[in-house]
Amino acid sequence: MRSPRRPRRAPERRKLKKLWEKVRGPLAALGLATLVAVPSWVLGIGWWMDFTDEAAASDYLVVLAGDLARPHAAAEAYKAGLAPELWLSRPYKTFGQEETERLGVKIPTEEEIDVAILLKKGVPKDAIHLYGQQVLSTYYEASAFKSEAKPEGKKVLVLTSRFHARRAKMIFKHVLPGSEVRVIGAMDPNFTRRWWTVQAMAYPAILETVKTVYWLVGGRFHR
Repeated sequence: MRSPRRPRRAPERRKLKKLWEKVRGPLAALGLATLVAVPSWVLGIGWWMDFTDEAAASDYLVVLAGDLARPHAAAEAYKAGLAPELWLSRPYKTFGQEETERLGVKIPTEEEIDVAILLKKGVPKDAIHLYGQQVLSTYYEASAFKSEAKPEGKKVLVLTSRFHARRAKMIFKHVLPGSEVRVIGAMDPNFTRRWWTVQAMAYPAILETVKTVYWLVGGRFHR
């Protein structure tokens, strides 16, 4: 009795060979592009985050939410005479914060902490202005500030973290085309262009990359 014939594999091998011939060029190009792109991004994002304008006397000092180092720097900027008014947003509350407050447990909000820092450092209460509600993003902060402060034709000095300053300037200049916008970064002892060597800089490096790309393609966080 004859054993059944095995299927011929030569046609399949020829197909695979043709497929490989088609894709090996693009795959090689992709691999080469990756070898170039990854180091470029690693070094480039360090340069991107290392930005601050020269501080100059302005009509408003806008202190962005998100880092308690910012109100400390804002107090020094105020005492240096850089602006007569400090504007701070009311940031959004997380679900956990809201649930905790429903239990009757009082948690100081970020703006309350910021104001307390400013007052402790000698900033008069009537120089501090709060704006916005449940502000979530830099774009939202800029839009809410524009709506409430009406800064057209005025000089606006924005204070944020150094790693965030370049993107913040892009956004504020877009939202406030009729204002002169400068952005300065608060002092950060952890800041380095070699962000992969400091854990505290690794997260901002990744986040700034994603958020910058999102902004450039037209993405906007309203809430």
